[in-house]
Amino acid sequence: MNSEAVAAILDMLEGQVRSVAMLNILKEKIGTDMSQRVLAELPDFDLSSCKVTKKFVVRFPPNVRGSVHEDVRQATSGSSSMNHWVLKALVAWVNIKRQHYALLSAAIAIDEARRGAPARKLNVK
Repeated sequence: MNSEAVAAILDMLEGQVRSVAMLNILKEKIGTDMSQRVLAELPDFDLSSCKVTKKFVVRFPPNVRGSVHEDVRQATSGSSSMNHWVLKALVAWVNIKRQHYALLSAAIAIDEARRGAPARKLNVK
């Protein structure tokens, strides 16, 4: 989980450029209408539905933590805690990865249908 958390933090610090680019590529692959239908069926992850304490610990190498902390402080202008910002980054990461998975699953199903391959059920929720 730590590597996924680090990826989520770095993605958020970079403005989610790569994640959004991947979404756009997948949307283009299957088309606007299909993308909208697929994503309309996918509910967002809601952190408030979690029953555990909303405190998150990420282990960084000693020289990296200070750099990340400074980047987060600049990104939030000091308006929220690092923990709050990290949780927000994780929720965004989970949601965008779920969208990637749903769109990729739809693209696979479309490609298989075009090839005449038997349809398989892909769980996208």
